[in-house]
Order: sequence, then structure tokens, then C-alpha cells
Amino acid sequence: MKPILFIDDDQSIVEMLRVLFETDCNVIVEECHSVEDALSAVDKYDPKVVVVDHSLTAGGDEGLKVIGALRSNKDIHKYSYSTGEAMSSKVRVKYLEGGVAEFINKTDIQRIEDLVAVYTTADDG
Repeated sequence: MKPILFIDDDQSIVEMLRVLFETDCNVIVEECHSVEDALSAVDKYDPKVVVVDHSLTAGGDEGLKVIGALRSNKDIHKYSYSTGEAMSSKVRVKYLEGGVAEFINKTDIQRIEDLVAVYTTADDG
């Protein structure tokens, strides 16, 4: 089964997700500090699902750039998550155009667990 890949630049979020999913070998959490790092992680792990931090480097919109780079890959389910900071409707539209299925709040642990449960119990295909 292809993994679920979480990409974030915040070490505390990375550690929290690693603890949360430490027994699930289908969840990979990568600390990335650039679009290039994030895309390298996608190439390395060939995930089924990518969950990208919207502000992947100190408040920027690098998450959107990652999603844009993955736009043509229809085999990857794409999600964006953030701490809940305001995101303009223009930015949300760009994410949707890039294929993002949903925006998730990082503080909604139950939603994150549900997302992982859906993709780890679904058939791979």
C-alpha cells in the first residue's frame, strides 16, 4: 500500500504527528523547509496521499506551490492543512484548481486521524 505523506516545516507538528502515527507504517511525516524538499519527499515515498502545510516556510504559500507542482499527478490525493490562519478565497481557489480535496485545520486531530483511517483501510487502487 502506498503511504500517506504529511509535509510540514514546524518541528513540533512533525513530532506530534510522528507520535500520533508511530505504529502506522503507512504514514510518513517529513520535515521540509522548501518546495524542493517537499517534492523530493514526494518522489522518494511515492505516496497515495499528500497533506501539505499551507505556510511551508515561515508564513509563505509554499504549500500552494507544492500542490501546483503535483497538479498533473491524478494518482495522488492532495490535502492542505494549516493552523487556521485566514486564507483568501483566491488562494483557496488556486488550491482547488491544483486538485486539493479538502482544507484541514492542524488542531483538528480527529479529522487528521479520520483522514488517515480512510486511506489506510481503503483498497489500494
